[in-house]
Amino acid sequence: MKAMLHDEMGISDVRMLCPLADAPRWLLEQVEVASVEDVIRQECRKARRVIADPIYARLLPDEKEKFISMPHEAYSGRHYHADMPIFVGPSFSAWLKNKLT
Repeated sequence: MKAMLHDEMGISDVRMLCPLADAPRWLLEQVEVASVEDVIRQECRKARRVIADPIYARLLPDEKEKFISMPHEAYSGRHYHADMPIFVGPSFSAWLKNKLT
């Protein structure tokens, strides 16, 4: 995701947060851990845009315009299954470009 936002979308300042404090170390090489709700909220408020599962939108009720909903079955389960993009290939690039413009 970070490489795609940088390389394909030309966005140079991309931060990735992982909500799992016990995530494998190899996963966290370019990702920051923020596993406490208040910390996640603070970090999301600092961002110009937030791309995350729709459940995270609840952390930013006053900043809905900066939130890009990207449902993920591993997080919100099947609640948003019909809205889930395919996460690889040209269709995902097109989906993300549409959300960012």
